[in-house]
Amino acid sequence: MTEAIIVGSGRSLLGSGLGEKIDSFEHVIRFNGSDLYLEKYKEDVGTKTTVFVLNSNRRTIRGVYKKIKHGGLLTNKQIKSVIITATIGNPRAWIRRSLAGKRLINHLKKNKDIGWRMLTHGQARRTLKDYSLDTKARWSVKRRRRVHKNRYWGFTSGFIVLCNAIKKYDKVYLCGFDWLAKDGAWRKPKDGRRGHFYNNRKLPMHRHRLSWESKLIKQLIIKSKKIEILDP
Repeated sequence: MTEAIIVGSGRSLLGSGLGEKIDSFEHVIRFNGSDLYLEKYKEDVGTKTTVFVLNSNRRTIRGVYKKIKHGGLLTNKQIKSVIITATIGNPRAWIRRSLAGKRLINHLKKNKDIGWRMLTHGQARRTLKDYSLDTKARWSVKRRRRVHKNRYWGFTSGFIVLCNAIKKYDKVYLCGFDWLAKDGAWRKPKDGRRGHFYNNRKLPMHRHRLSWESKLIKQLIIKSKKIEILDP
């Protein structure tokens, strides 16, 4: 039985003491940004990473490539896979439009020890369809293209990765998702703030509908019988 844990970056991890438990999993999935602070908060978040996730935003791509070039991000022998999430139909072409994007893709191709792949908004929708759940996210993406000023209601990287994980692993655990609780409500951090555990920056709420995603995950928990929320 293969188990994985997806570690979000929410502030609810602070004071949780989950570090040792998280590191006990064979597959530990983390997101870009948290990697620089794992040692500082290791008692609560752990330090192990086997799958590293980033989104296809060009600023993110540049930042990750700099970390690879100057900080040796992928020299961490624990990392076995890199996932790039995207909400567009052809993310590879989009990434390659920038110099940093081209260099990042070329670097990943040359690194034979680390596998990599891209996960898209459409793939998450297909997973929802497999479980007979709402796939209205397609409307959101089309609307963004028609009216640029409208809010973008696309899936978060965390949700896209979760949809892939329940197909790949027998059991998937979640922690550090402040907006998700067993009843589908918001999980309030101990300090009352919402954001990443490593800074006080507010989450970009205008880009995603997290309350909607929490309801979808609640339904996936029931229908897939593969997802469990890891509490302190």
